[in-house]
Amino acid sequence: MSQLTAITSKKLEELASKWVKIIQYQEFAIFIWSPRSEPIRRINEFLRDEDLQKKVRLNSKKTVFAILDFKDEPTIAKGELYADILWELSRELRDKGRLVEESDAMLLLKHLDKEGYRVVLITLGLNRMLERCDVSITKEIVTIYKRFRNVTVINFLRIYLNPAIKKALSDELVFTANIFYEPIYSREDSDQFIRFCEASWGFHITSTQRKFILERYSGKLGTVKNAMRIIRENPSISLSVIDKDPTIVDRGMLTLSALDPDVLKVVRKLQKGTYKKIPEDGTILDYLQNIGMARVEKGVYQLYPPFLRDIKLEQSQPEVAGNTNPIIEVVNSFLTPQEQRVFKYVLDNLGTIVARDAIAERMWESDVDEHYSDWAIDQLMYRLRGRLRQAKAPYTLKTKRGQGFILLDTR
Repeated sequence: MSQLTAITSKKLEELASKWVKIIQYQEFAIFIWSPRSEPIRRINEFLRDEDLQKKVRLNSKKTVFAILDFKDEPTIAKGELYADILWELSRELRDKGRLVEESDAMLLLKHLDKEGYRVVLITLGLNRMLERCDVSITKEIVTIYKRFRNVTVINFLRIYLNPAIKKALSDELVFTANIFYEPIYSREDSDQFIRFCEASWGFHITSTQRKFILERYSGKLGTVKNAMRIIRENPSISLSVIDKDPTIVDRGMLTLSALDPDVLKVVRKLQKGTYKKIPEDGTILDYLQNIGMARVEKGVYQLYPPFLRDIKLEQSQPEVAGNTNPIIEVVNSFLTPQEQRVFKYVLDNLGTIVARDAIAERMWESDVDEHYSDWAIDQLMYRLRGRLRQAKAPYTLKTKRGQGFILLDTR
């Protein structure tokens, strides 16, 4: 029996076929994935699988890849881009037996063009720059693409291309890219992932438990894994309790909170379970359907997977006595109520280190003992940093290892 993989070979072949078609036609493409998804894992699987490359007809001997993972840094220097291209291409060319003497990325690209190589630039982690409508690095990549006839560019993004971002791309680049959407994983992939977890962990769930997981969490492999872990620790657990487990609720909150604020407004409408399409929501609904997070059931739009429908996102603004600071009002417009409580606390303690326990108390209030999770705290603070950047607030949030967090005024 062949070794089980986390997703089905059909899914990986489907992804690889899309990418190879782009490579064959030497296109500039943007693939939109759902928030918090990790396309880099699938990319690495494809690059390591020579049999798959042959199956989808990739000429691997004359194709070199440069994976440019910018890890969602707020700003990327032009020099960093070219240094990464040079490093990534040189490493792969050496593996293919080609001597690399060039010390300049553009010179190397010029020589590879003459030698008949296909060059594929894969970019990840430009989300935060584009959320600020900063297209400077994208513009550099387009310049490379236009200059060399052998270059393909595949960008992976996990953001909603709202009108402001699209306008920035259009105005600055005068370039129309091929935009594709990649839905979250299918029920078949989720079933495969359950079997993968069973084989890895050495235990099996019942058919009833399997059916429950597939009906509630299909497509969100991280949530499937959490549900499997809960059942492994307590095989006789009532299935209705799983939805209320802090790890499941936290993942749902993180998934929804990672969405663009405008998208989140429509998500709240969908959670009511009676929503029918209205014209002003059309673009956002198309986006949610394209990435697999919304479906039409009996003429009504519903969130998918189903467990997201039960994640309660508060809508009321926390009361902040005497707060008329316009900067704070702008920041709060980007934040969920939970994030607002934490932001108010670190702002009240500006310049002072606040402990993780204090952050947890603001996050979960009276339920802190039940919900406390270091992982969830780190994720919320990561999101809060991103929201401060989105709001262009004059604050920076830093982690003090072993102590907590500190908010600094950058003015």
